[in-house]
Amino acid sequence: ENEFFFVTHFTENEISECYLIYTKFKSAISQNVETQKLLPVEKEQKETNNQNEIDQALIDFDASIDKSNMGANSILAISLANS
Repeated sequence: ENEFFFVTHFTENEISECYLIYTKFKSAISQNVETQKLLPVEKEQKETNNQNEIDQALIDFDASIDKSNMGANSILAISLANS
């Protein structure tokens, strides 16, 4: 239920955008603030209705082996919102 909170509010037009903002630690003395736009998913010039291509684009955007940058639940929620 909680993993779909933002998707539900987005699809019901209660929010127009959703960002993930977090601190990425490089070392004890160096941290960076990172921002990723989650919703709406930015469409590239090439549009597709192929769900496999959409899912692969989300996995590529995450750029981690275990989907830890965006989180597997977030990837699933965005994928479902675009299906």
